[in-house]
Amino acid sequence: MESKIRLNQLINEDIITQFQRSFAAFTGLQINAYDMEGDPIVSSDESTPIKCKNEGLNLALKHKKAMIFNCAGSVYFTSPIIVEREVIACFIGIGAKDARKCQNAEQIQKSAKFLELLSSAISQMAHDNYRALKNSEQQKEVLKSQARFIMSVSTKIQEFLQNIFSSLDSISKNVKNEQNEEHLKCLSNASHSVFASIKDMIDYIKMSDEKIYLEEIKYQSSELKEQIFAQLLGYDARVILAPSVPEWLFGDPGRIGQMLVKIIKTILNEKSKAKILINLDSKKLAYALNLNITLNISKLENDEIEAFKNIFEEVNINFKNEKFDAVFLYLLFEQMFVSLDIKRNANSVTIMASIPQLQLSNN
Repeated sequence: MESKIRLNQLINEDIITQFQRSFAAFTGLQINAYDMEGDPIVSSDESTPIKCKNEGLNLALKHKKAMIFNCAGSVYFTSPIIVEREVIACFIGIGAKDARKCQNAEQIQKSAKFLELLSSAISQMAHDNYRALKNSEQQKEVLKSQARFIMSVSTKIQEFLQNIFSSLDSISKNVKNEQNEEHLKCLSNASHSVFASIKDMIDYIKMSDEKIYLEEIKYQSSELKEQIFAQLLGYDARVILAPSVPEWLFGDPGRIGQMLVKIIKTILNEKSKAKILINLDSKKLAYALNLNITLNISKLENDEIEAFKNIFEEVNINFKNEKFDAVFLYLLFEQMFVSLDIKRNANSVTIMASIPQLQLSNN
């Protein structure tokens, strides 16, 4: 093995204790589990002389099988626990206080055989857990490698799209034909959609690796309104900024806008013809930003609403089955500590979210 692993890192100490008790109950003899440095795996009454303990460890390491040996006038048992062909621990127990008075050799042999079976069972359990642990570690390394590759490719795609945006802006200034203008608009919208998806992918990887943080910047509330509206191009959307929202806020406008748009797109799915009304207001002067999103839609079923709610309950989310947007939205909610409520009216659905704003210290 690449590194020394203690037995109680692979098997719960309670299980080891139970094995020791089972042996004592069956044979009337006491055994203790030791690592290969001679330290007990679980706390127990130390009754084995150091000399005999060391001899038992050496025999287990050398022969890799259960053995009976005499030491200091007593009969002892030793049996190794093996993982990946390496002895990581062993059981040692005393069989008789005085070897000369030990008449029942057959019982000693049976006890040794039973200890060997116990050791074999624990070795198999430890081996299975060790492989699972190693596979988990290897899988993490594979995922990290994949993430680095995706990040590299995504960054290059972002740079390419930025160049596309610049080119489209230059071309659009010289285009007079309405049909060409429409084509350029479609191309621009598609490019911005791809760009947003790439950003989501990078953010998702960073969030998964706990390497992403909320920005702490001062921004104008009107900029947030414009940003939200720009991301909802193609939808019948209206964004209203209430007088209660101060002119300047402090926090991460990019994340807020990103989260709000994803709420809408996730719950709408294919029902994109719905009219969207977004009211932004604030209570306690920028300590919290409240979003009231009304979707004029009658086709949304109650079970769909419940499914949407469940995305934000950690116990219900399934990262393997949920769509990418739903998982990413869940991570945004978790990161921003968003509270959410959703209600169904006659012909509309209202989503209410409250987002704490970051605050300047002593300000």
